[in-house]
Amino acid sequence: MKTNEIINLTDAYFAGKTTSEEERLLFVSLSQNIEGREYFKDSMLLKTALQTVEEPFPEHLDAKILVGIQSQNKATMFDYLNPRFLPLYAVTICVIVFTFVFFNKMESYKSEMEKTMQTVKDQQYTIELLMNGLPTVQVRPTSQQVYKLMNN
Repeated sequence: MKTNEIINLTDAYFAGKTTSEEERLLFVSLSQNIEGREYFKDSMLLKTALQTVEEPFPEHLDAKILVGIQSQNKATMFDYLNPRFLPLYAVTICVIVFTFVFFNKMESYKSEMEKTMQTVKDQQYTIELLMNGLPTVQVRPTSQQVYKLMNN
């Protein structure tokens, strides 16, 4: 029998899923296969160690756990009014107030900037109208400049 088959049969033996014929076959195979014998010894040691470590589970432990979980889930309004949270609440309120004040100040600066920009645009428009309304300038040479040009 191959080592893998012996290992599978050993696992089934310790799980209690073997017949008496399979057990006889396992022990005959173990006498011939050294690796299978080592695996069987290790499994036997593991089983005995688990039996010594295993403690009975108390029945009242479930009830204690459930009562503990139920008491932790109940949060009342007084839990949120705990004095240790008061500094946190104070800081939160201060941040909200400062944010509101700065937002309003920024809005006022924005409206003032828009008014100033509109005034500048109006003044620029007025200047352009005045410049376009003036008569065109004609530059004529004086009589002295004409005389100099003709003598040259």
